[in-house]
Amino acid sequence: MLSYDGTDYHGWQVQAGARTVQGTLVETARRRFGADTRVTGASRTDAGVHALGQVVSLATTARIGATGLRGALNADLPRDIRILGVTGHPSVIPVLRGAGADACVTKPLDPTVVVRELERLAASTRAHSLTG
Repeated sequence: MLSYDGTDYHGWQVQAGARTVQGTLVETARRRFGADTRVTGASRTDAGVHALGQVVSLATTARIGATGLRGALNADLPRDIRILGVTGHPSVIPVLRGAGADACVTKPLDPTVVVRELERLAASTRAHSLTG
C-alpha cells in the first residue's frame, strides 16, 4: 500500500513524456531490483490527485523480504511517494500474478497509521518544496 501527494504528477498510470506515480515507482524499483520488475495498481488517479492507501502489486525476481522491499523503495523514492506496507503473502488479493515473486501490499491497515503517515508525508513535502 502506498500514499502519495499527486501535486507534481500527471496521475497514476505511465504516460509517455509525463511524470506519473506508476512511472516513478517502476523506474525506482527497476533500478533497485532489475529490469523485469513490474508494478500494477488496483486503481488509477488523475493529475494532481493524492492517495492515502493505494493498493499496488510489485512483481520481481529479486530475492528480498517485505521489510527490505519497503525500506529500499522508501529510501529511493521521492519524498512525495511513500510505501506504507508490504507483504509477500499470496492470499492478500494480488493485483498481478506472474513469473517471479509477487509482493502485494497489505490491504488491512490501521487507518490511524495511514493518517499519521500522510500527515508526515505532507509535512516533509512542504519542507522539501520550501528548501528546493
